[in-house]
Order: sequence, then structure tokens, then C-alpha cells
Amino acid sequence: MTTDKMSKRTVLWSFFLIFLLSAALVTTLMTSISASPPTHDVAVTKIALSYNTTVVFPTWESPLNISVTVKNNGSFKETFNLTAYYYNETQWNSIQTKTVEDLAKGTERNETSTWDCRNLPGYPDDPDLAWPYPVYEIKANATLANDANPDDNELINGDVTAQWPGDCNGDGHVNDDDMTIIQDAMFTQFPDPNYDPRADLNGDGRIRGDDMIIWGMWTHRGPLDYCDVDVTSMTFSYGTALVYPTWENPLQIYVTVKNKGTNTENVQVTFYCNATAIDTKELNLTAGDEGTLTFAWNIPNATYPYLNYTLNATATLPCDENLSNNGRNGSVTVQWPGDCNGDGHINATDLLSPYFRDDLDIYNTRSDFNGDCLVDTEDVKILIDNWETGPLD
Repeated sequence: MTTDKMSKRTVLWSFFLIFLLSAALVTTLMTSISASPPTHDVAVTKIALSYNTTVVFPTWESPLNISVTVKNNGSFKETFNLTAYYYNETQWNSIQTKTVEDLAKGTERNETSTWDCRNLPGYPDDPDLAWPYPVYEIKANATLANDANPDDNELINGDVTAQWPGDCNGDGHVNDDDMTIIQDAMFTQFPDPNYDPRADLNGDGRIRGDDMIIWGMWTHRGPLDYCDVDVTSMTFSYGTALVYPTWENPLQIYVTVKNKGTNTENVQVTFYCNATAIDTKELNLTAGDEGTLTFAWNIPNATYPYLNYTLNATATLPCDENLSNNGRNGSVTVQWPGDCNGDGHINATDLLSPYFRDDLDIYNTRSDFNGDCLVDTEDVKILIDNWETGPLD
């Protein structure tokens, strides 16, 4: 190979090496120019509530936990304030501020704040004040001076509603629909797929019998529930207010009760004589329905002056909001058999009295001494048997 050829090749390689070095230098310079400068940047990336709930109840055992995830997207280790807020229709209110210390770049951390949002208006004595239920928005804000991207410093979570205990579906009523929600989630716990925070009435992350007990305590006592039973009438057999101890059967008392409330109710109805309870029966009534119960009263012996017995029927419903119509009174007089005019004597005056007729077409309870709803020879016999044996004879 000649010297000239070697020189030319050397020159070409030199130019090629210079070209490669120049390209690398340009690439390095361009990379250096295009690289981002060091920045401060933190972000709120997630907000999670206790058990991922969207409802809270005043019967929760503990406050609501608000877990906030923050991430350092910047170039430096950062220390900053993190504040959780709630919104109550008019303004954002601070829940708690925490200091996040020494969050390394590229890392994230969870910080938990607690908020006692269990103070539902009207609870526990006036459910009307609780409706409509308060709905709160939750947000978190990270405050960092000179943050290069402040748009991601704040995150707003979904709504959380404070509801009346037992009102799992939030319709303002505590009834069987809510019980079904509890039954469907029974024996589950967070984070089981069938766990339902609406059924977790004590806020312990589990659905157990305790939640069913709370539902039972507040059944038919929600803010839109109305409990009212009305004893609309109390009547006696044959429509009488006068009876004789010679009646063959007890006096029948017919008590009619109407459910004027919004829910199906099991109503306890007690029959009294002179304030002494005689019998209690139960009546199941749907909303707007009415029913009649029959009570029996054994007629006592007559005394003179003839006594008026006060008979009463009272309906009992624990949640009743109108006690003025729960009872109905009536009065019955017990007279000596045969004394149809009530003068204390049994004589011709009674036999000839317009109250007493041996006529099947005209019935008067004053002359029905055996209580068979007939005025006939049987009643005449009772009158004769008691002739001049009245209390004043």
C-alpha cells in the first residue's frame, strides 16, 4: 500500500471519528437542554373512607376514618401540610390538618384523619329534624410552597350521607326493606364482596346480630315514618248500655282500631273495666287498614244503687305519635233482673212498663233479662221469679 493511500485513509477515519464525537456531543447537549429542571411537586392521589362507605349512622361506635394518599412527584424530599375538609351545603370546613414529613421523591404515603360526623340533627328524640339527610363532600388538600403543579394538590371524594339508624336504604323509613338489606349481608365483614356498609349500623366493619338489634330499636321510627293508631269505636252486644246478671253469656265488646300511620303495625289492644285490665289482644294492621277485636266481660251481680261500670279499650304502640286517640270509653249499668224501669222494685210497674213487652216485633234490651236478644216468655218467667225481691222491696 502506498504512502498516499494510507494518508487518505487516515484522513477519512479522522473525519469519521470527529463526526461521531460531534454527534454524541450534540446529543448530550440537546438532552441536557431538554431535561426538566429540579421541581417541587406533591399530589393527592386517593381518598378512601372507612370500609369504603357512603353512609354513616349516629350509632357508629367510632368516628369516620378518612385515608388520604399523597405522592411526591418532584425532585426533592418534601415536608408539607395535608388538610381534610367536609362541605355542608354552604362552605368547606376543616376536619384535621396533619404534617407529612420527609416524603422522599417518587414515593407515596397514606395519612388518616378522623371525623366525627355521627351527630345527626334530631337524633335521637326528633327524627323530623333529620330529614332531608345531610350529605357531605370530602376533600383533601396538600399545601406546598412553590409547587410546580398545584392542580393535583387537591382531590374531592364522593358524597357521604348521615342517615337515621336502621334506615339502610336512605328512604326516610325504617322498615322491612332495610331488614332485607341487613339479612342479605349478614355474617359478612369488610372487605368481603357481599359486605354492605349500609347494613353496618354500628360501624365495626362486620354485619352481625348487633346491627339487627339496632334496626329493631328504630323500626318505624325514621324521619318519614308516622305511627298513629286510632280506637275508632267501642260497642256492646245488642247495642245496650244496660245489662243483667242473669244474662246467659258474657257481654261482648267490639273494639275497632284503625292504623293511620305509614307502616304495618302490630297493635296491642287492652280491655279494661274500671281501670282494671281484663284482657289484651293483638291486631296486625297495614297502613290505612282497620280491624275489629271482640272482648268478653262477665257481668257481675247487681248492687243498689245500681253501679255504672266504665269500660275502656286502649291501643298501645311504642312509636305512636298521637296518643289522644288511643283509647275509647263506654259505660254499662248492671240492674237487678226484672227491674226494667230501674226504680229498685220488681212489681206490676215493670210488667206494665213500656220497656217490657211480650212482643217479638218490638225489642228493648231493658226487658231482655236473659240476654238472648228476644223478649219472650223466658223473660216473663225471670220477672215473675224475682217478683217483689228487688233491692228496695
